[in-house]
Amino acid sequence: KVDGKWSDPVNLGRPVNSPYDDLQPFVTQDGKSLYFLRMNFANAGKKIDGYHAAIRKCDRVGDGWSEPTVVVTDFVGEPSLTADGRYLYFVHVTFSGGRPVDAEIMVAERK
Repeated sequence: KVDGKWSDPVNLGRPVNSPYDDLQPFVTQDGKSLYFLRMNFANAGKKIDGYHAAIRKCDRVGDGWSEPTVVVTDFVGEPSLTADGRYLYFVHVTFSGGRPVDAEIMVAERK
């Protein structure tokens, strides 16, 4: 708003949001791509589309967003992309016996 305050939040709806947990959004500097984590906290053992969790990407289409595509899979989160779009940083969590035992920061390079 003109006075520097934020407007009321608006749900992005589908196709970005789903019946699962969609969180940790990251929008590229140009505003054309949205990266986020999708997982199911309510039933953590259940896979979504064959994955425990996945970082997904949507592209800006007019006033909305495209269907999300899978970028990185399994126990991952907190996506962050470099300004040039070349490197994706994220967290990878290792589990043992159904419990998290380690978390590491990972990087993937766009090919």
